[in-house]
Amino acid sequence: MKKILIFSLNYFPKYVGGAEVAIKEIVERQDRSKYEFHMLTLRFDSNLPKYEVLHGVHIHRIGFTKAGASISDIKKFPFHLNKYYYQLFAALYAAKLHFIHKYDGIWAMMAHSCGVPAGIFKIFFPRIKYILNLQEGDPPEHIEKLARLLGPISYWFFQNAFRRADIVQSLSTYLNSWAERMGNKNLKIVIPNAVNYAKFSTKASQSSIDNVNQKIGRKEGDIWLVTTSRLVHKNAVDDVISALAYLNKNIKFFVMGIGPEESKLKQLAINLNLQDRVVFLGELQNSYVVAY
Repeated sequence: MKKILIFSLNYFPKYVGGAEVAIKEIVERQDRSKYEFHMLTLRFDSNLPKYEVLHGVHIHRIGFTKAGASISDIKKFPFHLNKYYYQLFAALYAAKLHFIHKYDGIWAMMAHSCGVPAGIFKIFFPRIKYILNLQEGDPPEHIEKLARLLGPISYWFFQNAFRRADIVQSLSTYLNSWAERMGNKNLKIVIPNAVNYAKFSTKASQSSIDNVNQKIGRKEGDIWLVTTSRLVHKNAVDDVISALAYLNKNIKFFVMGIGPEESKLKQLAINLNLQDRVVFLGELQNSYVVAY
């Protein structure tokens, strides 16, 4: 059986975005008689165990914590420093785990900040295969700027994350070209993210639609916009909220999702006196999303 160590900043049951869902969907489709998955991730919430098995993944959690830390908290001091802590110390924790479990491969979910410790690990264990998965939504120039904040040594380690990867798996040819520009000369493949369309192509029952209409007090002529995106700056949910101020009052907005920008977006709706037209529903199960 081959053992794979995954580097991921976040994972279930909290702080979940597209990258975390991708990991879950990928590992659940593997033959467990052939592969055993471990993960090194950040803890944030002290109520979460330092170690547990979830979705068949052996999860090892590290970093600064507090009881009940929310997804908004992770961008505040001192929890926003966890990303830098992870870059510095995850490689050491990974080495410790390796001496116990003897990994056959490592998998970094995104170059910054997971590629940095994965690249450091690869320096000391060059025979272990290293896969870098690029799912970044922010522009590469912005990510490179973050990597330069701590000076040229920090940027060297960021470049090392690309150069040491035996395989780069990207969502697009655009991200593959970024890996090439950052110095990776090895195999690069494109595997776009997928969606289980069966979950969203079924028609909601009339009773579930009626329940939603009753819950929101829907009126004749109401038009509801919907987003199911993670609440981060790059997804521009703030632009949609700001635009509502210029549109007819019958146009309203469902926000289905969570993220570090949630408090900021709620305050924006209040500042624009749109709290009755912007409804934050949190993270909903797929079965509820269809009805909305």
